[in-house]
Amino acid sequence: MIQKQDPANKKVIYFLVVTSIVFLIGLFALILFYPNELRLEDTLTVSLEDADKVIISDLEEKGTYKTTTDPQKIKELVQYLDHVTYTPARGHETGYVPSRAIIIYIFEQGEHNFIVPYENEAIIAYNVYRVNKGIIDNQFLAEFYDSLNE
Repeated sequence: MIQKQDPANKKVIYFLVVTSIVFLIGLFALILFYPNELRLEDTLTVSLEDADKVIISDLEEKGTYKTTTDPQKIKELVQYLDHVTYTPARGHETGYVPSRAIIIYIFEQGEHNFIVPYENEAIIAYNVYRVNKGIIDNQFLAEFYDSLNE
């Protein structure tokens, strides 16, 4: 003998299935579209706390670099680069590459990573990142470069 289900039970089951599907879709959308914001330290293989040398290129004169081992200057630059967050670009592709950009090498005990910042994006250790919560201003970097002794 076949028993008939109570219509109230069908409504509860239907509600639970629909609610579960909506929840899962929302969770997948959150995971897929939520920006994975990183600090500068998270994008590098060298430790910023233990950085012992920085080499930075001149924006105007190609092939010209200045070096500093001054911990205060290194800290100033690192704090500036860390005032924004970084999100990996999809497919590590950039939408814009400037004709000229500053290149920054950060060293820790002989190991180094490089950063090529340009306002809303940066190439960091061969990966492209979007810059969030601000921009990286070339004016600051040019002034920092000028403040270094040769």
